[in-house]
Amino acid sequence: MSGMPLKHLLDGISGPLGQLLAVPDNPAEVGGVAILDPDDEFRDHHNELVLLIGARGRESVPLLRAAARSGAAAVAVKTGRDGAGGSSELGKAAAAAGVPVLAVRPEVRWDQLASLLHERLDAAELSAEPAPEDMFELAETIAVATGGMV
Repeated sequence: MSGMPLKHLLDGISGPLGQLLAVPDNPAEVGGVAILDPDDEFRDHHNELVLLIGARGRESVPLLRAAARSGAAAVAVKTGRDGAGGSSELGKAAAAAGVPVLAVRPEVRWDQLASLLHERLDAAELSAEPAPEDMFELAETIAVATGGMV
């Protein structure tokens, strides 16, 4: 999968669930989601939106930098309980690292955000597939979309 533009992926998410910080003029497309905590090793995360769990606000800045070095297309970090939790520091760190950051509200559950992002990426992948040319291809496409069998 090639991916989808970050702004399309976060359309309707940025605002109600968080604030998008430090978006470069030409952000990378997002092709997947990775969930990492402070103990995980950062591997190659090109074209992934990295959800940094287990660290909030200011304490997530070193992890944000590591995610940017690993090639992350964007990073999501929860703000502190008060909602601020270093958003200005996150924005500065994101701008310096050259990676967009979604500052996620503290009450948002990571599993729900990850599920929503996966659904959007899956829907984009399905809509990008070529139109089926015969009945078997149509049946196979429907089976994949619904989790059924041909």
